[in-house]
Amino acid sequence: MNLETKKREKERLLTQVSREEKIYRDLAQAFGKKGVQALLIEIALPEIEAEADRLLGRMTDNRMH
Repeated sequence: MNLETKKREKERLLTQVSREEKIYRDLAQAFGKKGVQALLIEIALPEIEAEADRLLGRMTDNRMH
């Protein structure tokens, strides 16, 4: 293997590793605290609040809201 061939191989590997790094960064962001987790909580929050209001109303004969 000559130097030029080794250089091309290293450049190819670097490109591949760079792509993989971006994928892992994107996954880390998506599954981090500000990713899917936050989205699910944001979507569920109105339903949780409504249920809490219903329960509070039942417990206090609707005197609390």
